[in-house]
Amino acid sequence: MHDNALTCCILRVANSVIYNKGRHPITTVSRAAVVLGSDVLRNICLTACLIGSLLESRELSPQVHTRLVTGMSGSFRAAMLASDAA
Repeated sequence: MHDNALTCCILRVANSVIYNKGRHPITTVSRAAVVLGSDVLRNICLTACLIGSLLESRELSPQVHTRLVTGMSGSFRAAMLASDAA
């Protein structure tokens, strides 16, 4: 892979407690793809692309940028809490 940030994100998720339950660390994207599955890998890539394009948009005012980051943070927190509760 040529995108270091996306590679790092994929490996971080693959090595999380949810997907790698104390086994050996996952160090390659190909192994992460096997562990995560195509649906999770696709969602990580789409989310990274969407968030990156939104946050790098030069057309956003500082106020909109702050609200966007705050809203995404709240959404991610709620998703994690819902995931833990399930």
